Amino acid sequence: MPELLDVSNILEVSKIREKLVDEPDLLAMFKLLIIISNQRLNDKSVDKFIRTMAMEVAQHIELSDHSSDEEEGDM
Repeated sequence: MPELLDVSNILEVSKIREKLVDEPDLLAMFKLLIIISNQRLNDKSVDKFIRTMAMEVAQHIELSDHSSDEEEGDM
């Protein structure tokens, strides 16, 4: 599940961009930093979601080590 947006963070990023307008190289680096950060946050969120779903699915799977289970599968 993605994290909720914090308006203060959005405003802060906007202010930084405004200050870097006269420094195109720094502005470009800042934009790349934002892109990379967002990607990493999203990747972590997706990984966490996948792990959570895998655990939920695993809880519903019934496993058995009984030898008769193999015999039933051979029929």
